[in-house]
Amino acid sequence: MNKINVVCLKWGDKYSADYVNRLYSMVKRNITIPFDFYCITENDKDIDKNIIIKPIPNIDLEGWWFKITLFQKNAYGFKGGERVIFIDLDMVIIDNIDAICQHQGSFSVLKEWNTGYIQSSIFILDINKHIYIYEEFINNYKNITKRLDGDQDWISEIVDKTKLSFFPDNWIVSYKYHCNAKGIKLLGKLGKLLGLWFAFGDAIPPKEAKIIAFHGKPDPEDVMEKSYLFWKKAPFVKQHWHYE
Repeated sequence: MNKINVVCLKWGDKYSADYVNRLYSMVKRNITIPFDFYCITENDKDIDKNIIIKPIPNIDLEGWWFKITLFQKNAYGFKGGERVIFIDLDMVIIDNIDAICQHQGSFSVLKEWNTGYIQSSIFILDINKHIYIYEEFINNYKNITKRLDGDQDWISEIVDKTKLSFFPDNWIVSYKYHCNAKGIKLLGKLGKLLGLWFAFGDAIPPKEAKIIAFHGKPDPEDVMEKSYLFWKKAPFVKQHWHYE
């Protein structure tokens, strides 16, 4: 069974090293395929010593835009024939991910739940198969980053759709949209000030889900022990999102 390279990105202080370590632990507990775990970062303080650090390149980019650098030729020392799975730090893995790692296609991505476009919080990439995504980006990245909101907008715009595959919809789901997580929000912003936002009961993932995506707020830590505004508590976070 071929080894896979699991990659995450930590830039700035939005997420702590603890998020990196927890993701690493979740991968270890939910994979039988041989793997190496990498973190692309400018700050490796407190990151588990078993995680391979790849310094962020000296390019005038911020945050998620660095994901595009994985599409460059021999990115971060990976060679053609190697496979990378990129996973955002705010994902909670709750079941085995072997099938995700072995998904057919040189570029497999998550379908955005609302628009049907690319959602880049997790993707599989065969190294050197889609270098045009990086090359066309880096030649005009200052204009592209001003024009578009994020990396997934650029990927959606430029990718060869005939060589793109999507993961099955039930594998990677949204905490907000698929886990019965939304409580009651009364009177909009005024209701928030008056304490009229309620979240009763628990958020529960669908049975076939393997990964739960926490896009935007709340983050996993926000709902691990209690509700967050009108978002329900998620006991599955405490069960799966831990470092050991």
